[in-house]
Amino acid sequence: MKKGFTLAEILITLGIIGVVAALTIPTLIDKYQKKVTVNQIKTAYSLLQQAVQASEADNGDITGWDILDASAYAEKYLLPYLKVAKRCGSPAYKKISSGCFPNNDTFYKLNGETHNLGGSCGGTGWWDKSVLSNGMLLAVCTGNEGPGYSYILVDVNGWKGKSIIGKDVFSFKLFANYKQKLVPGDGDYTTPFIERDRDFILNLNSRGCNVNASEYNFSCTSLIAKDGWEIKDDYPW
Repeated sequence: MKKGFTLAEILITLGIIGVVAALTIPTLIDKYQKKVTVNQIKTAYSLLQQAVQASEADNGDITGWDILDASAYAEKYLLPYLKVAKRCGSPAYKKISSGCFPNNDTFYKLNGETHNLGGSCGGTGWWDKSVLSNGMLLAVCTGNEGPGYSYILVDVNGWKGKSIIGKDVFSFKLFANYKQKLVPGDGDYTTPFIERDRDFILNLNSRGCNVNASEYNFSCTSLIAKDGWEIKDDYPW
């Protein structure tokens, strides 16, 4: 009667376990990281929503907010209602300092191209940068679409990672005439992308959630929210 395993049998078993682990552990880690990222996005969204609501209580509906440069806008309408650990401002802001975004204030698109937050944000002024007390990195840009419209970027894991839009940097947008006021992701002048078809968000040439987007991947937050706050298998992770 056989009382144990031979060395060959043990080695074969260990080999099988090793192969199974090599195949499954990366997938488990990936799923875990996606879950952590989604929870971080939801935390950022909640904090920003609360800030906007508190600001409206003091400053009136966002349709009446002043058109200001990004730093003045952030200082008046957003930062007083967030827990800010450090304010860096912008090149147009007299109190500018460094240390609010890694990599010399550079973030990356999904295709690996870079964009520097020190440059113009395309609206009135420059990106205004801060560090929140929870370690998240914040950048605010006022747009040219009128009162109550602005972009907010949040690096949800702070100084960790490479600051890639759609992976650890996520966009939110203030929409003055939309029911939610603050929407996850991006939108055109009249319609947030969360109201558009899913395929539209994935395949948009300019600001879509894909590696071929010609501008930025701001709509990735829209896609995650539209998918029920989940990063699905076809997401460009």
